[in-house]
Amino acid sequence: MARGRSPDEARRGTKTPVGPPMTLGNMRKNGVHAVIAKCEACGHQADVNVDALPENVTVPEAGRRMRCSQCGGKRINTRPAWHTTAAQPLPPVG
Repeated sequence: MARGRSPDEARRGTKTPVGPPMTLGNMRKNGVHAVIAKCEACGHQADVNVDALPENVTVPEAGRRMRCSQCGGKRINTRPAWHTTAAQPLPPVG
């Protein structure tokens, strides 16, 4: 373990503190309307649109409201589906 780091920081390889989970409202403000949902039981993964859920729901909490369409499992990990957002043009330099 690296010196001066907590076990969590050493595992992540960073000193950046982990904050609260992102809400769906914040995710939507960043142009993302879907989560990547992965079933812990069978490994099935899919992008799931979460626009029907309230904005104060956190991304991990959204997974607790889901069920796997392949095996019926309830242990679903979710993270923002950043790849589904429209690419934003970079601002001009200089």
